[in-house]
Amino acid sequence: MDGVTTMRILAVNAGSTSLKASLYETTASDTIVEPRTPLWTAHVVWAEPPAESVISIRACGSGELSGETVAHTCLETPGAAIRELLVSLWEGPTAVLPDASSIDAVVHRVVFGGAQLHGPTRLTPAIRERIANVTTDAPTHNAVELAIIDTVSEVLGDEQCQVVVFDTDFHATLPRVAYAYGGPYAWVTAGLRRYGFHGISHRYAAARAAHVLGRDLEALRIVTVHLGGGASVTAVHHGISVDTTMGFTPMDGLVMATRAGSVDPGLLLHLLRRGEYTVETLDRALNHESGIKGLSGLSGDMQTVVAAAHAGDDRARLAVDVYAYRARQHIAAMAAAMNGLDALVFTAGVGEHSPDIREAICTPLGFLGIEISDAANHAAVVEDRAASLPTSSVPILVIHAEENWTMAQMCGRL
Repeated sequence: MDGVTTMRILAVNAGSTSLKASLYETTASDTIVEPRTPLWTAHVVWAEPPAESVISIRACGSGELSGETVAHTCLETPGAAIRELLVSLWEGPTAVLPDASSIDAVVHRVVFGGAQLHGPTRLTPAIRERIANVTTDAPTHNAVELAIIDTVSEVLGDEQCQVVVFDTDFHATLPRVAYAYGGPYAWVTAGLRRYGFHGISHRYAAARAAHVLGRDLEALRIVTVHLGGGASVTAVHHGISVDTTMGFTPMDGLVMATRAGSVDPGLLLHLLRRGEYTVETLDRALNHESGIKGLSGLSGDMQTVVAAAHAGDDRARLAVDVYAYRARQHIAAMAAAMNGLDALVFTAGVGEHSPDIREAICTPLGFLGIEISDAANHAAVVEDRAASLPTSSVPILVIHAEENWTMAQMCGRL
């Protein structure tokens, strides 16, 4: 570390379908809303055995990610993948560090922190145990993240500073009326409530949107729409999350790539009672065989499904229409939670790169003062920008997701 104001922070962001890692050199004067180009990035696309998980590593050159790229595969994930990524930081063609000791801190995105864990938090054996204790509530994510945390300790040593940032943390401000389910009150006291997820992404998207608009975040009512492999919508009222679509688990809310989103619990009980599913097979169906993949019968990849819909595939059209319809419903609900709307923000893979989906969602929302511009919506994705008409009373913004940068900044402040 150079003095006390410069640090090299490795942000490790493991999701249900991929892992993204970035190495940043950050100083005390950096801010979350002005992202810095990473020194090095890596991307892993998880695959189920016996398929191989694809790893792509890029070293930075001249301030842009134009340096050497190495792509290869790794049979074992996630431990073997993160091990290979770590070593590539100081060995081989993508090396940007002299040795492992040059990393000042590693910050991890942990999806579920429960009611007690809020971040950023320095990792200790006790904190690791508490994360493990709530893993069953987010099994698709937390188990992977714990395996990565353990591998980092093995490769870099137990003395390496590791920090965890929780996806649920941003939503800790939800009022009781938003987080309480309508079940027995004992559920509330037992912590069986809405927690919300994608908090790191929603936090950044709202703050960045206010910055782009030249407005004070604490004076705005913003609906942030995170559309990736997982999808969620959040009401950010004066910089604070007051409602969100995901609930006790990341399965709730919007229709997603492979997750069903909100489903009548009576339907699930019906399937279990008839013996058509066990708890395990129902879990798999809801998490991995539903959403646009399940409806279309094609893929969880939105680009593939949109292309099929345009080509006349009826199931693909149904998948796209249901996806957009559910998103519209929840955007309107989030606006209602704030008694109005000052900005609508799209972020993450689908939110940033699918003008067809943005158009399908926004066109019927004119009653909220939302007017999408065909030209601006279909413009090349170069930088954060507006996708709305100048006459729109509610600006529509497309904001590039910067979860890793946000995590690095939160870690640096800690």
